[in-house]
Amino acid sequence: MGRHIRYGFALVIWCSLLVACGGGGGGGVAGDVGVGIDSNGGEIQVLDTSIPIYGTKIIIPKDAIPPGQSINISIKYSKLLSEPAPNSVIQSSNVIILEKDKSFSFAKPVTVSIPYNDNIVGPNGVPLVFYWDVNYKKSRLSRC
Repeated sequence: MGRHIRYGFALVIWCSLLVACGGGGGGGVAGDVGVGIDSNGGEIQVLDTSIPIYGTKIIIPKDAIPPGQSINISIKYSKLLSEPAPNSVIQSSNVIILEKDKSFSFAKPVTVSIPYNDNIVGPNGVPLVFYWDVNYKKSRLSRC
């Protein structure tokens, strides 16, 4: 049975849920959902059950986007990490790639809910979230 982990992002780039050496290949586009989100905020969710990241959800609160602006957000995924996973870490979800068409930072935290397979995590596993740091061009462990 799958579960979700929720995490707030001040600036969304991409993230992947990992547990305690990744692999695979391929990926795709879940869709350019969330077109024209403005300062009123909104929710974006992958509702197509045929897509491997079904259930991924983004919540953009009111006033997170500057007044008078709107953004388009696309949700994509990959089975591959951008770099090897740290030792003793097992990838338990696809890499979620969130892209927006404007370069400003959100004024309020944006919440991202990521589905993962708790059978891979296991009863003694601890879910961890890694994100791509654009400044250092490497994956970093998120502090949930």
